[in-house]
Amino acid sequence: MRGTGSPEAFDVVVVGSGTGLLAAVTASELGLRVLVVEKSQYLGGSTAMSGGGFWIPGNSVLADLGVADSRERASAYLDALVGDRAPRERRESFLDHGPAAVGGLRRNAPHTWQHMREYPDYFPEVEGGSAFGLFALSLSWAWTTLGLLMRTPQAVMSVGTVVLFPLTLASNVFVRPQTMPGWLQAFVNVNPVSHLVTAERGLMDGQPAAGQVAWVLLASAALVAVFAPATTYLYGRRR
Repeated sequence: MRGTGSPEAFDVVVVGSGTGLLAAVTASELGLRVLVVEKSQYLGGSTAMSGGGFWIPGNSVLADLGVADSRERASAYLDALVGDRAPRERRESFLDHGPAAVGGLRRNAPHTWQHMREYPDYFPEVEGGSAFGLFALSLSWAWTTLGLLMRTPQAVMSVGTVVLFPLTLASNVFVRPQTMPGWLQAFVNVNPVSHLVTAERGLMDGQPAAGQVAWVLLASAALVAVFAPATTYLYGRRR
């Protein structure tokens, strides 16, 4: 290596400390000399912003918990979603080697992994549809009202970020409320995003919670009742 005063030899050089870190960990486990090169002062790359979840069928976390899963099911699921839009060999390789990657992480990383049972696949076959689209449509009236009140789209985006970002993070979207401090659980339990997510997951899992679904429908109706007339009024004034 130049500039270090003395040359060094490495078996594997990983450029970037994002997903390539798994390659570095695997090579190190095999006894190879590894160098990770990162241009910034932070590790993780884009994965540092991740919620820490992964979708890898047949992994050892599921096996240890006795969760029924099969490669055939996952392969059929991906075939139906992807079709001929990407080489089939790529997803077959993912299914072949994904469980081994999880095993490497569990052996070499100080993390505790858990199965989020209430997180179904993104595209399950569900009768009755989803409450999420209805709530999003209702919430759009609020942003339309803000758009008519503010001068620039950037201002609307800034307000949306300030409001939605904390509501999303302080909810049950990424983490189970039981693992949070008591004071944060109290807010999560009344957070409208938490009610929405619980209703959504129940519908996707085929076990809808009637109370949560009713809450989402009532909240959607309330949003429309308040912001639809306000939007119409403000739009009429601008004209």
